[in-house]
Amino acid sequence: MTSPLYLPISKAAQVAGTNKARLNEWIADGLPVYRPPGKTALVRIEDLDEYIQKYRIDTVQTKDIVDSILRLA
Repeated sequence: MTSPLYLPISKAAQVAGTNKARLNEWIADGLPVYRPPGKTALVRIEDLDEYIQKYRIDTVQTKDIVDSILRLA
């Protein structure tokens, strides 16, 4: 069984580990959404993945930055 290429907003939010309100914020911020006539809005899985990766925080790099700043203080 193959995965769907598009998900309704509620399912996309669930897959992303967030809620519909946050996903709608992401859409307002530029996450593409597809609104077929007479259908529910859809989010392409690839677009969702790209959006999440764009804002992914590297915790190791963040720790190194914080540690270097604290050493200067």
